[in-house]
Amino acid sequence: MTAQEIINLSVAGELKSLAIKSDTTAVIGFLNLGLIELYKKFSLSTKEYVVTLVGGVTNYTMPNDFMWLVGAYEHTVNNDGSYTISKLMINEADNSLSINMTGWNTVQIPFIVPGYQISLTYVAQPVLVTEATLNSIVEIPAQLIAALLSYMAYRAFLGVDGKQQSEQSNHYKMFELEIQKVVNGGMITTDNLSMYERIKNKGFV
Repeated sequence: MTAQEIINLSVAGELKSLAIKSDTTAVIGFLNLGLIELYKKFSLSTKEYVVTLVGGVTNYTMPNDFMWLVGAYEHTVNNDGSYTISKLMINEADNSLSINMTGWNTVQIPFIVPGYQISLTYVAQPVLVTEATLNSIVEIPAQLIAALLSYMAYRAFLGVDGKQQSEQSNHYKMFELEIQKVVNGGMITTDNLSMYERIKNKGFV
């Protein structure tokens, strides 16, 4: 579904009684906030980032779409040409080989071996909508559209006077209910699947 189609549904439905429905910039903002919330809850995009170590450098900046780190792996080439993938710990204070987050998007890697590669898997943020991309497909599964619409309404009602607080609360409850329907119905892949096999099977980029 395109961003414009989602906005049309929102304007004709949950936002119908609000004057802000005519403010395209604001409605796009509600849409983007909803996307971020859904990506936080379901880790809808997981990517791999391979760091090639540089001598004397231990801190590396993650890509611009980084949200949080979910896995770290070292790639060792064996004498026979095969390779071994080993999982590394993350933020383990008592482990000298642990990968550590020293900033929200900065990773500290304890190895200083120039050319050595470490694979980092992370949850990526969504591609946000702009007025120029309203006809582009929004990257969420169809079963989350209802939750997105409820969250957009919740954000819209946050800006109105106190008389509408019950509406704000109801829309957030509907958002949570739609999330539970998806989770309880097994309609989405959870984020606890092993990243090990994914990387092992495709190798390093």
